[in-house]
Amino acid sequence: MPHSRKSQHKNKKVPSRLGEAGFTLIEMLVSVGILTVILVAAVGIYVYAIGSQQKSTANANLQEDGQNILAMTSKDVRAMRIDYDYYPSGIIPAPTSTLALIDDYDSASVTRVVYRYKSTSQTIERCKQVGASCDSDAKFEAMNMSDVLIQRLDFYISPTSTPFVAGAATITSPRVTVIMDLGSQKERFGQKTIRLQQTLNPRYEEKE
Repeated sequence: MPHSRKSQHKNKKVPSRLGEAGFTLIEMLVSVGILTVILVAAVGIYVYAIGSQQKSTANANLQEDGQNILAMTSKDVRAMRIDYDYYPSGIIPAPTSTLALIDDYDSASVTRVVYRYKSTSQTIERCKQVGASCDSDAKFEAMNMSDVLIQRLDFYISPTSTPFVAGAATITSPRVTVIMDLGSQKERFGQKTIRLQQTLNPRYEEKE
């Protein structure tokens, strides 16, 4: 009898501790793999959402800054006339990165406004002087926001020389077309560039 009990004790199966824990090694690896896929997908969605938000903000800044620059330029152009004497020999290249305007109807307070493109810093600068000339860099101020880059600024001025010539049979009304490309230096997910264009008519009358 004692021998029989001993044999039964030896033949009895011992439960596996790994089985008692509820997971096998393969099940654990599968779980880790699924969790990794879920985390990668979640991170991808988050990165895409942040990128979309940054693009929307950058585009809004570009549009707002560009429209503000055009609005100020338009106001100056319509209130003044082209200062042909500012350009060498009175001939304006086409295109030019500089727009010079003058209001000299009141000789006691001649107003000059000059717009220019500075390629090194990708900015558009403006100078306004009353009774003085825009003859130094210190008189110019940047117009665009620090995170907005002006990638192109062209002024197409027609005619390229003053139409107000004594004895001329006809006088062509001056016209200024502004073409401006803007980009955002905060754009990380592909460079976004917008182009703005506007044609303006300066004040027509020539001072007598």
